[in-house]
Amino acid sequence: MDESNRKRKRRGPYRKADTSIDELTLCLEDIEKNEAVTTDKDEPENHDLTLDEASMSCIFTATLQEENQDCELYVHEGSNSPISTETIIDGIDIDIKTWVENCFVEEDLTLNLSDDDEENDLYFDCEDFFEENFELTEDLLQEEFFSTEEQEIEFDNKELFPGSSITIGAFMLLLAIFTSKFNLTGEAIEMLLTLIGTILPHGHNLCNTLYAFKKYFTHLKNPLVKHYYCSLCCAYVEDRTKKKCPNKYCEKALPTNMNYFLEVPIINQIQNLFSQEGFHSKLQERFHYFKSTGVYRDIYDGSIYRSYFNNSGPLSSPNNISFTMNTDGAPVFKSSKMSLWPIYLMINELPYKLRIKNENMILASLWFDSKKPAMNTLLKPLLHSMELLHNEGVECDFPEIGKFNCKGYLLAGTADLPARCLLCNSIQYNGSYSCWKCLQPGETASVGKGHAHVYPFKIECPKGPPRTNDQTLQDAQTATRNQQEKRNPKVVNGVKGPSWLICFPKFNIVNGIAIDYMHGLLLGVQKLMIRLWFDKSFSKFPFNIHSAVEKVDARLLSLLPTLSITRLPRTIQNHLKYWKASEFRSFLLYYGAPVMYEILDRDRFSHYLNLVNASQILLMNGSTEENLKNAEDMLFSFCEKFSILYDKKYMTLNIHQLVHLVDCVKELGPLYTHSCFPFEDKNGFVLKLIRGTQNIDSQIITGISFIQKLPELKQKCIVKGSDVEKVYNEIKNSQNLKRGSKIENNVYILGAINSKKLDKEQFALVCNLLHYCPTTDTFNCFNRLEFHGNLIYGTDYARMKKRNNSAIIYSIQGVISFGVVKFFISLSETCIAAYIQNIDNKKFDGKSFIVSVNLQQSCSLVPLKYIKESCMFFTIKDTDNQTNDHKKSALNDVCNPRLKKRISINDKEVVAVVSTDDTESESENNQKRRKLKDKRCKLKGNENAKKFKRRLDLGWIICNPNHSSEPHQVKQNKGGGTRKLTVNKTYTKEDVKEEGKKIFFPKGKNKHGKLDDFTFDVWDFAQDPMDNNVTIEDIYEKSKVKILRLYLPSRHLTLYKHQFDVRP
Repeated sequence: MDESNRKRKRRGPYRKADTSIDELTLCLEDIEKNEAVTTDKDEPENHDLTLDEASMSCIFTATLQEENQDCELYVHEGSNSPISTETIIDGIDIDIKTWVENCFVEEDLTLNLSDDDEENDLYFDCEDFFEENFELTEDLLQEEFFSTEEQEIEFDNKELFPGSSITIGAFMLLLAIFTSKFNLTGEAIEMLLTLIGTILPHGHNLCNTLYAFKKYFTHLKNPLVKHYYCSLCCAYVEDRTKKKCPNKYCEKALPTNMNYFLEVPIINQIQNLFSQEGFHSKLQERFHYFKSTGVYRDIYDGSIYRSYFNNSGPLSSPNNISFTMNTDGAPVFKSSKMSLWPIYLMINELPYKLRIKNENMILASLWFDSKKPAMNTLLKPLLHSMELLHNEGVECDFPEIGKFNCKGYLLAGTADLPARCLLCNSIQYNGSYSCWKCLQPGETASVGKGHAHVYPFKIECPKGPPRTNDQTLQDAQTATRNQQEKRNPKVVNGVKGPSWLICFPKFNIVNGIAIDYMHGLLLGVQKLMIRLWFDKSFSKFPFNIHSAVEKVDARLLSLLPTLSITRLPRTIQNHLKYWKASEFRSFLLYYGAPVMYEILDRDRFSHYLNLVNASQILLMNGSTEENLKNAEDMLFSFCEKFSILYDKKYMTLNIHQLVHLVDCVKELGPLYTHSCFPFEDKNGFVLKLIRGTQNIDSQIITGISFIQKLPELKQKCIVKGSDVEKVYNEIKNSQNLKRGSKIENNVYILGAINSKKLDKEQFALVCNLLHYCPTTDTFNCFNRLEFHGNLIYGTDYARMKKRNNSAIIYSIQGVISFGVVKFFISLSETCIAAYIQNIDNKKFDGKSFIVSVNLQQSCSLVPLKYIKESCMFFTIKDTDNQTNDHKKSALNDVCNPRLKKRISINDKEVVAVVSTDDTESESENNQKRRKLKDKRCKLKGNENAKKFKRRLDLGWIICNPNHSSEPHQVKQNKGGGTRKLTVNKTYTKEDVKEEGKKIFFPKGKNKHGKLDDFTFDVWDFAQDPMDNNVTIEDIYEKSKVKILRLYLPSRHLTLYKHQFDVRP
């Protein structure tokens, strides 16, 4: 047979198809037969999905009391109402749950896990790290344990051995956290049990085999439910007795050992959490946030949470809770495509530091496969549980208040871009209409030999038109119908079809899906900018400064961050590909501006500062409406100028999403409250439970059981204040510093207290502070302090080598000041002060986050009551052998004059923290110094002038911002022409640029516009960008030309007007 006439083999379904409109109508008719009539006063009828009976072991309230009937829709201001489970689409009244359930998957879901452009920050080579010793055997998995609670308590309370003061439950708990803390293998655990058993007296009750040790932790009350799916199309298989896949586009024969994913019923987990001592009281701290408005400190200040709270909403009840959901893929082995896809729920009502702890985070489902999950399959059990929580609630028992009913609501969801596309059933991030916040289509741009989808900044409407909840449902229905009728477009406004998220009670699928700053801002924007600056592949572009990468690396390695930064700085040249998201966060918020201040040119540096300052505001605890308006202006300016300073082809979705970040804060609180950081940590915790390559699901079951058992065992077996609790805390929190004397609430002395004899200057400061002179000049002093969660280490603490925790912010009579603590001195039982070295911070305006300062020689004594918090203090060191003249000319304009004086004296060290608001073109000191030097050169005559001067021809070029024509030199009659100059041969790019501005823009303007309307660069005679560090003499020696010709290229810049209201 001719090859062209052969029938092409079908590899599998590729389209996502749904039931037709007629089928939807038939489904609706079947439902209506048993459907109760709902009125405005009645609760809507709940059509639950069938689940495994094991998931129903918890007790639900059978009836709803009148005071708990809060089923009306709470709409947050400025957004569309969440979609009810029954609605009208295109004139057809349909049940959305039935519609989504019948939208079978018909796509090839065998996708490559490495297609995440944002780069998954989490990776563990578990195959090499863990041994194959901790998996459960099949016999153990198939056993059924029906021990009652009384039997378990009796066993847990047994003595370890006759006459022992420690119970078997307490000892097993200590042993469990010890083995987990130090990652002991199964063989090591068994040997440890044998060793302890040998030491214990005869007749002890400790188990002596690994099997018995595992079996002890399988007696859990939280059931694990298996949900099966087709291995080819991932369609949900509800009835295991069926022989074929229920997906009509697949209908593959189902094997007996079908693939499955795990559900850990959230109802049971909520009940267990509420049974813990103090849990309910911790939920009540959120009510302090509602005393003020217009300040964003947590998720409670966002408009979405307020909509559930205001007007006696459901979250105004102290018993109800809400969740933030996350899912993402975590590769398990380096040599395999197998990955975990857990679904986590974080309880928003807990204080932030508690809600992100592993024991307080709910694991709802777990998918383990080489394929990415079909979200309409994975989300189905979670939807059922959330409907139960919303409609009926769950009965909880808290010892302090007794039994009560708790309801739960899904408030927000966060994920990286690929996972968000799966959750919302939308197009990938590199397609048209891929922004989930607006309906801008974007456009295609050429990148090398390929193409990229970009989002140019729209000045007239940067954030619009907005995407809405109702419109998304309409788009899903239209896309479904088009796919069934085999007509285009099969994707409508970026929506490929329905998602189960539409059916979650009261959930807004548009505003409720957060923009994750971890993947978007850090691994997306910040990483892109570092690559554009330092990657060799961009060396031909004017924004690339690869030649300065060694200097930047030297500065990075010289930084001494605080202990709050877990990772020390690493080089860009050798380690950038290994940087974690937290390292990009440190670079953006702390390192980037000080390190890059003399490396980037002024325009790009100011452009980058906009991103730094805006990010600080959006992550700040306590930002105001005015702060957010300033942040939005800065982000708009950043996005607008990005295509000019870099290139339009790099303006991907990550750049575009910056314009929506402020709205995200207004809806869900500061960016850190809905980031993926805590969920990625949870992924790492779960992955560490895997010890080997066999029976992965069995290991995960054991691990989850182990996690769930620990808090229960601690409360049941360990007495508060006992020696066992001290050992427990030491094992679990071995890295915590041991506190010494308590000075006041949340203030503790750390380390030793020593007597110290003060010198005359120090003693004079003590007399001045006390208003009298003590009889002795010897006082108790110490070097370390825990101050309201901040660690402050004096510089006299000699063991601190690679970090600096000595800088503080203090306020006396409302004046903010900075200082470097040397040590702390105890003047009396009630008066303790910090002996600090003063920092000159005259440039601090109270608003900037990064400030240029001078460390002074004078010192002061500051009582603890005036200290506000700790801060970072960086000394930027340059180790290259540059001359003084080169350093002075290379200084960026954001440094203050005093700093420049210091640099002219000291060749080895540059001390600076960059100010974020100083944008003057040149300091007066430099101008005077250059004029004086020029004058001296002229007085020495032509012979000396030849030694220090060079002739230069300079032309002015205007570059068309639309790239519709080639750059052209401005003629003389239009203010351009070729100007002949005599300049110092040590002039660099910045010096030539400033001379050109003075010539072509006298008094700051000309016929073409004002100086501020343009961005400038310097090109050599070949119209190639001039290197930042090259001097005029260097170019003369290399080119051998008689008279050097340079050009001043400029691009017209449309400035963003602050008074222009761009909000839709």
